[in-house]
Amino acid sequence: MSSYEDEGHFFETFGPFLIPLTDGRVSRPPAKWWDEIVDQNHDVSRAIGCYMFVMGNANIKPWYVGKTVNSAGFREEVFTEHKCDHYNWVLEEGYRGPAQLYLFPKITRPFDQEWRFSRGHSNSGSIEWLERTLMGMAFSQNPEIANSRDLTYFRTVHVRGILGRAPKGKRTGHIAKARHALLGEKPH
Repeated sequence: MSSYEDEGHFFETFGPFLIPLTDGRVSRPPAKWWDEIVDQNHDVSRAIGCYMFVMGNANIKPWYVGKTVNSAGFREEVFTEHKCDHYNWVLEEGYRGPAQLYLFPKITRPFDQEWRFSRGHSNSGSIEWLERTLMGMAFSQNPEIANSRDLTYFRTVHVRGILGRAPKGKRTGHIAKARHALLGEKPH
């Protein structure tokens, strides 16, 4: 009998990779950057999965989350003109810190087994789910995130004391107990 963990969907984490700027702007990096910086130990640039553009070192702020199921992998998806427009908007707004990239490639087996990077569109369901989950996590850290697609509900759904606008005053009663159940916060 197999466990959910054996049947699960697994993603590795790589980064942060410092994104080269040309005249203070992000553009498609040369193949050399992918080969020498990103693919030092793995061929991660050809993998599929999710990615995250961030700014900062000590205070890292997520600014864009995306996904790729493109058969050419991250290398062909992360720096399309549309994505560079988002990244450059962040830079133009004057947010500080180095521009960096995280990659979350889907892998074929659990972490403690010999695995390889997943390929192809058949993996898109779990990648789509991870993208939305990472967007929600990023939004909780930075409500100004540059993503517009799939964030409508993160921006417009409010649950008193749990999501969205926070009520004024001390959290008591139902709110405190719900936060304890969902977020692990102990009621004061």
